[in-house]
Amino acid sequence: MAFKKNKLFSLTRSGVIRHNSSNRIQKLLFQLERNAFVSVRIDVELGPAFQFACPLLRFTCELGENEATVKGLLLWLSKEYGEKMTPLLFERGENSVLSGLMVMVNDQVFTGTALNQQKVPLREGDRVSLLYFVSGG
Repeated sequence: MAFKKNKLFSLTRSGVIRHNSSNRIQKLLFQLERNAFVSVRIDVELGPAFQFACPLLRFTCELGENEATVKGLLLWLSKEYGEKMTPLLFERGENSVLSGLMVMVNDQVFTGTALNQQKVPLREGDRVSLLYFVSGG
């Protein structure tokens, strides 16, 4: 059986295609992968309860297309702003959104309980506001 060879790939005796890696090819592949990353820009507004955890109450963030959900945004906030932000978003030691958290996506309102039961996608230019329920009398 004859071997076929070209600059990028070679065929072995068992019929397996092997990638002939070189620095130039690896750099090119890395650039292609990086350019293929699609991000979604989201405008975020945080209520006063978040003031001690985040220096900005209004900002724009970019999420990867696969992370562009409300829960993905909450996980990003938790990762970005750390231990001060996490207890404002999630139940202690769990990945469940706090039931008292109210999230507005454009003009739609979602409670923490609803967010634990459904996946809410985010799109380019969406406006997300995070607030807490206020009750009492």
